[in-house]
Amino acid sequence: MVNPWTVQKNEVFTGLNSNENGLTQTEATERLKRDGMNAMPQAKTFSALKIFVSQFASPLIYLLVFAGCVTIYLKDYTDTAILFVAVFLNTLVGFIQEYKASKALDELRKVVKIRATVIRDGLKKEVPQEELVVGDIVYFRAGDKIPADGRIVKHKNLKIN
Repeated sequence: MVNPWTVQKNEVFTGLNSNENGLTQTEATERLKRDGMNAMPQAKTFSALKIFVSQFASPLIYLLVFAGCVTIYLKDYTDTAILFVAVFLNTLVGFIQEYKASKALDELRKVVKIRATVIRDGLKKEVPQEELVVGDIVYFRAGDKIPADGRIVKHKNLKIN
């Protein structure tokens, strides 16, 4: 069995139907349609109601509700009120924090867009990372984020943190 990292770059280009001049825009578009976007599946977002209800799924809440039920049985209504107010406040604070964090994460996803420099039709072109396809030649500069899996075919003084 051949280790993938020992395959020569020309064999990689042949296997990916690409070359050092990159893909044509037409070929990149076809591969994007065929293979889909270069993106992780989006995490399912929850409604405010679901976030609120999820706050009750906690051992602490179960214990406080159980204690509240016991104090009702014992007719100690002051302690009952204190316990249920504690449950309500805990749930409310947890809901507010989780809801705000969820909204902030959604906004951050909209703002932070990573772009990559690729060779298309023999020219360097900047594209969103979601539009990278198998066979693209990607250029990196100091400080760039790596937008997809790939193989280094040429480098100059490469250092990676």
